[in-house]
Amino acid sequence: MNKDKLKVSFEIDRYKVIGMLSRNCENAEEYNEIMGILEDKNEFVRDANGNEELASRICNYALDSILVENPDLALRKRLDKEQKGEDAPDGFSNVIEIKGDDAKKLVETLCVKVLRRYNDVSPYELFVVSCPLDQGLELFVGVPSERYPAHLESRFLPGRHYATFNLQGEIDYATNEAWYYIESSLQLTLPYERNSLYVEVYPFDISFDDPFTKIQLWLPIKQEAYDFDELD
Repeated sequence: MNKDKLKVSFEIDRYKVIGMLSRNCENAEEYNEIMGILEDKNEFVRDANGNEELASRICNYALDSILVENPDLALRKRLDKEQKGEDAPDGFSNVIEIKGDDAKKLVETLCVKVLRRYNDVSPYELFVVSCPLDQGLELFVGVPSERYPAHLESRFLPGRHYATFNLQGEIDYATNEAWYYIESSLQLTLPYERNSLYVEVYPFDISFDDPFTKIQLWLPIKQEAYDFDELD
């Protein structure tokens, strides 16, 4: 094997591949053609060179495997400590305060460049989930992913109905204006959930200086208000 290359292998349940195939086929011809290939093969090999996005994901898979199999590595120990918050002050776990331009720079660099590597399934966008607390606000920044590396936290959005607002403008103002409109004009006509999970969706080429940034705001609504079956 060429020493300039690495071969990264995975094992996956055959029936998961078949399930994905069935969800993507529109007719029997499409399904049967690929099933004929699946039935005759136990291994698939693809050269990732030339596809930067695929190559980046495979590189991360390879490094994850090394870290999982070698818990005594210095990098693995540091990541484990960061995850547990062992280096944080008493009473806090991985909590820091960042304001102004420093906060903007963090979003534009760390959040986007680091998290983008893990966005291996669509939609390819940045999700910011906010949850009001008794004292303050909890924020979770993440991307859709089928990877769950040990040094990052994973969360699932609960199934619910959302009203979607398509916004455009400067990040600092667009969502604030949307919330002002919701709270001043839609309180009676749109029965949304208070103190719930609110989702904002941003493009990866995020910029605080772009006056035309496209943003989505997901507002959880009270579904029982639209359950007309109860009115029969």
